[in-house]
Amino acid sequence: MHDILLEVDLFGDPATRALSEQALAHALEALTIANQVYLRRNPNAPHPLAAGIRFEREPVGVEKWQSYGRLLQTKRGDCEDISAAVAAWKREREGRPARAQIIARRQAGPMLVYHIGVNTLGRIEDPSRAIGMGSIV
Repeated sequence: MHDILLEVDLFGDPATRALSEQALAHALEALTIANQVYLRRNPNAPHPLAAGIRFEREPVGVEKWQSYGRLLQTKRGDCEDISAAVAAWKREREGRPARAQIIARRQAGPMLVYHIGVNTLGRIEDPSRAIGMGSIV
């Protein structure tokens, strides 16, 4: 396995918020596709919500996005990790057009805090809540 570290500067300027959110959406799609690759190569992989993975927040200012395989190793992840894994599962195992997307945002001091869920044909679900997350963002 090879790690890819993508370091980008987003959300630094309120004037570029829409572009930053677009970039975030594309990054979520990339993680979902990477997870689909993992599922194709690992047909016996468990469903992410049945794999013993628990929700764990990252420290403020840190965003480490984990692939499906990494989630299965660490047994912990936050909303983008879990949602991209569930979206990939729905695509690969259920044949459903799911995607990870921003479902909530709030201002926390100078920072915007985002929460990611899964959109399947307009139906929004929050898999992070199912594995131990408390209140949204």
